[in-house]
Amino acid sequence: GATAGTGGTSGRPLIREDPEICRALGALVAELGSGPPLREPAAEAPAPAEAGDTASGQAAAAEATAATATSAAVASKGQLALPMEPAMRAATEGPKGGKPRRVLGDVWIDVEERGGRYDEPAGGAEAGGAMAPARRRAGGDEAGPFFSFDAAVEELAQAGEEAAAEPEAVLADAGIAAAGPEPTGFALLPGLTLRDAVLERAALYRRMQAEAKEITTVTREDKRKVNKCLRELKGLEKRLSAAVESSQRAWDMAMAAEDRDGIDQAMLLATSTMHSVNRVVSALIDGTDSIGEMHRAASERERRAAEGAREAPAFWAAVARASEEACGWFGVQAAALEGLMASTEAPKCTALRKADNTVKLINEKLQRWADEQRILREEARTAEQTRIKEAKQAAEAELQRQKEELRKQHEEMQQRREAAIQWGRNLVEPIPHLVYAAGASSGLSGAGQQQPPPLPA
Repeated sequence: GATAGTGGTSGRPLIREDPEICRALGALVAELGSGPPLREPAAEAPAPAEAGDTASGQAAAAEATAATATSAAVASKGQLALPMEPAMRAATEGPKGGKPRRVLGDVWIDVEERGGRYDEPAGGAEAGGAMAPARRRAGGDEAGPFFSFDAAVEELAQAGEEAAAEPEAVLADAGIAAAGPEPTGFALLPGLTLRDAVLERAALYRRMQAEAKEITTVTREDKRKVNKCLRELKGLEKRLSAAVESSQRAWDMAMAAEDRDGIDQAMLLATSTMHSVNRVVSALIDGTDSIGEMHRAASERERRAAEGAREAPAFWAAVARASEEACGWFGVQAAALEGLMASTEAPKCTALRKADNTVKLINEKLQRWADEQRILREEARTAEQTRIKEAKQAAEAELQRQKEELRKQHEEMQQRREAAIQWGRNLVEPIPHLVYAAGASSGLSGAGQQQPPPLPA
């Protein structure tokens, strides 16, 4: 294939052909050159046979020489030489009679190569551009028109001999002098971007294909998660109904409780019911948030699939339809979940309110029992204080009685002593072994005489 670039300072495009194409083109031109002439003059002066044969031989020899010289010139300029053997052999042999046939070499087309060869190292383009004037000097000051049959064979042969006679060193020196310093960079035409564009588009399509597969997989996984979440949330609704019954049972137990054990059981049932309801509500909120997030992600995937379907329908058409259906399905499930949340609101409130009332009732009972205990303790303390006070009063009264009795006894003793002193009996000692007669005693008693007081002890 041909590659375009800048050929030196001339500004002309650089054409580099593949060697196989050049060889095939040379073979084709050789086959065409061995055929009949393209155009013959309408009128030519006949010539004698001997003269014609001599002229034909001289023309054939001249053509062979020109072909050889031209081939050498082309080879010296770095061009690929076309096959010459058939043309030279035909020109040498010539026809047996009449004018010779037109063969390859009668007319040479000077295809000037601008820039370096296709197999030259870097910098060849600039060197080739610099060598162009030398080649033009070798082939003539002007290259002549392309595919022109006006140039004579003798002129071409003479130009080829001059080019062959010019030393290679002179051409090399001229090329180096014209090229100047070796360039450090090349100013190329904008490169062909078709390959990069195709590779980029292929990479983009591969990414789209992978993304489409990923969207399909993620959508399928999200559907599975949503179905599982909905099943769990429906089970939570049954748990809320059971929580309502549990809270009612806790209320009944609290109402019937008469001791600390019954109160503790009712409190445990009420608190466990409240914790269960809170866990169910948290699970419902988490499930709602999760499904809402999946719905938003499905909407984003639907938007991306719609954009991809506009860019590459082959990859995204089915994915776009599936994403649209999935987004609608997620919307339906989100609406169903909202209805489920609304239906669980009433049992949730009932269970929580009943459990809270049960806890309040238990607290009131405990407070009442505590107040009763405090009142009983106060009453007992008051009774004890009263008993102690009464005991103190009784002790004081007994002490006062005893004091009064002692006082009375002391007074009686004092009176007896005074009476004994009055009768003088305190100075009289009774006769030992004196026995009083009963009659006398009774007579005296009956006479109403006053008995003497007993002797003091």
